[in-house]
Amino acid sequence: MRLGGVAFVALAMVSAGCVAGLAAEDPARELEGQTTEERQDPVFSDPIVVDDERDLTEPAVEVDSEGRVYVAGIPGVTGSVSDGQEDTTGASQIFGSLDGGQSFELIDPLPSGLYGASFGGGDVDLALGSADEVYMTDLWAGNAGFVASGDHGETWPTSTPAIFTFPGIDRQWIDTHADTGAIYVSAQSLSTGAVREVANTDSNLVLAKSEDGGETFSVERPIGTEERNLISPSGPLVVNEARDEIAIPYSTSSGGQGVAVSVTPDEGDTWEHTSIPGIDEQTTVFPVIADDNAGNLYLVTTLDDRIVLSTSGDGGRTWTTPEVVDPDPGEEQIIPWVVAGDAGELAVSWREASTEGDPQRWDYELATITNGLSSDPSVTVHQLNDEPIDEGDYSLREVNELAIGPDGAVHAAWPSLPADGEDTVTQYARQIDGAPLAGDGSVEGFAPSP
Repeated sequence: MRLGGVAFVALAMVSAGCVAGLAAEDPARELEGQTTEERQDPVFSDPIVVDDERDLTEPAVEVDSEGRVYVAGIPGVTGSVSDGQEDTTGASQIFGSLDGGQSFELIDPLPSGLYGASFGGGDVDLALGSADEVYMTDLWAGNAGFVASGDHGETWPTSTPAIFTFPGIDRQWIDTHADTGAIYVSAQSLSTGAVREVANTDSNLVLAKSEDGGETFSVERPIGTEERNLISPSGPLVVNEARDEIAIPYSTSSGGQGVAVSVTPDEGDTWEHTSIPGIDEQTTVFPVIADDNAGNLYLVTTLDDRIVLSTSGDGGRTWTTPEVVDPDPGEEQIIPWVVAGDAGELAVSWREASTEGDPQRWDYELATITNGLSSDPSVTVHQLNDEPIDEGDYSLREVNELAIGPDGAVHAAWPSLPADGEDTVTQYARQIDGAPLAGDGSVEGFAPSP
């Protein structure tokens, strides 16, 4: 599971219902109580480039129980390679850090290469098992592949070139159940006809499961019904271990634009679908969802060029009216992510156009939120980059992720296009001081792993 969100502010709840007909009668409101709390505000490290030899973007990040940090990325925006860079036009790359995130090394042999040198490089996602197994799924032209390592990336004995039984897969996500060891992968099919042949439905979201560490995956379960078949795109799935359920967020154009969440208590046999109130537009790319240690859910998305957050205390059946995370935004905010630990402790990140003009300046922002269950939460906004992550029309693609380490520290990875405009790199920063999102005490330094 990903350390996830908690119920945020007690606002009006909306009962489960279909996506069609979302109304904007209750627009997003700014978070109240932007005050300094007694807990020490987090301090973040200076950003570093994970690897300056490869053109990589759309990073995924995970931190295991001993503090090892993993960052994976896909080939850059165009797949091009400039002088001095290695050719990464094929599979995605994964990097590891044993010093708490101060430096990274390429994990080689590349796991994606185990199932074909030309495979991979489309979309990548990471997950960890209960014994710190590393799981990676990598999208290629026909399907999504999977690899697994039980020794922190030294070897990759498990390799599955095609998780799904039909081609045309896009934007796959992975999560695990720590108690059962099950691995779940969701994806969007580019052909509802292909899904119909498997599951007799026109839904274009599907869920696959592995109970043997990724050696095999089950036949896909469709997410949704024929009435909800225009689901695109989907955000990361969450295995909500506290409730033993799975939740998946997505944008929809079925009967009207909006954002919704589908929840299954039985691994995909049945689904409950709920619209997020007050949203009558699709998000910028996809919404993102996270769960907390008590089973509450957070969802972040875009609304009117701002990042908003909605929460659920009943596993995703009802949701609060979205609230704006940062009350003083720049010109545009896009590409959000959310992660949280203990009740009311969370972090939300996004990319922001901070000035007008030509070219625009883009920055990477992160808000840490404490007392999120109260009516008076404390919100502190951090800019993690020093130089602009882009200047121009912004072409850094769709993903920047957050994770929480065993000490409760926040870890962040995001794409950046330096001033020379040639090579997309992945940058990384982490919390090195202040109150953790999970656990007691204070985060202290980089906390290197064994």
